[in-house]
Amino acid sequence: MRRFLPLLILLASALLIGCFSESGEASGDSVVLQTRLFAMDTVVDLTVVAPDEATARRAIDEAARTIQSIQTWGSADDPASETARINAVAEGYSGSVSEDLAATLRIALDIAAVSNGAFDPTIRPLVELWNFSGESSVVPPAEELAELLPLVDYRQVELVGDKLISPAGYRLDLGAVAKGYIVDQALLTMRSNGATAGLVSAGGDVAGFGERPTGGAWVIGIQHPRLPEQLFGALPLNNAAVATSGDYERYFELDGVRYHHLLDPATGSPARGLTSVTVLAPTCAEADAWATAVFVLGLEAGLALLEEQPELEGLLLYEIEGQLQQLMTAGFSDEMELIE
Repeated sequence: MRRFLPLLILLASALLIGCFSESGEASGDSVVLQTRLFAMDTVVDLTVVAPDEATARRAIDEAARTIQSIQTWGSADDPASETARINAVAEGYSGSVSEDLAATLRIALDIAAVSNGAFDPTIRPLVELWNFSGESSVVPPAEELAELLPLVDYRQVELVGDKLISPAGYRLDLGAVAKGYIVDQALLTMRSNGATAGLVSAGGDVAGFGERPTGGAWVIGIQHPRLPEQLFGALPLNNAAVATSGDYERYFELDGVRYHHLLDPATGSPARGLTSVTVLAPTCAEADAWATAVFVLGLEAGLALLEEQPELEGLLLYEIEGQLQQLMTAGFSDEMELIE
């Protein structure tokens, strides 16, 4: 059976801890507006706090337009997008790319290098082979995986300024960083249009700035990876971002084995060892990509890599004999409140 479960962090796709005004209502000296849309193959919730209704409306409308713009450049699944058009060039691509795609790819390539390829933006051939977004639930033959592995290597892709050079056969999939990037851009749009605080939730990616209407930091709930209606913990966001990668997001089960969409670029198969990884970072793009990298690396190597990055904190969940276990960095432990 195939299941698609988003992380619970805000409203239906997530859970906000604490209270705020309903759309269009005033909270003290501020107006709070919310809107919801569908983009990047997930539900996106936006909350804006502003000094008056006109400012709040402008900020949230412009942020929504920013979110929707990803369809024009970042989605490898949309044949009309810039990424898909680059991937479709059979002889390889050499040419300029948009500012957004270049910025996203630069983040992806940097994290790929630091993680030694645990995160790899050229993983698209494997993503297409597994087809977790399709209807069939089939494990690809080993020989087909072996044929594609040579086409997954971030070191073969070069980005200089806005010029991309990608050899024949290589295809990009920026899904594990573009969603976080566009969340960051939506927050910047809110700020530039006069919002005093804001929060954006896109599936398992959340970022915010300022204080919630009732005062204090925005607080998000981390979904329990095996009990989808429950939260594992609550985490304050002090002008920061968080992203979670888990084996419960897109997967199917066959003969008692769970096959999920978090693929190991080295093997072509789903990474094993962890149940979910939550990363707290300065930007959502970084949190998004690092959560994937750490999940692929596994418990010990993933935690060690997190601890080497001074701006990152993280939570790693795994199972032993059906019992959920946890490891986290010191900074994450200081911030998170466990929910029994």
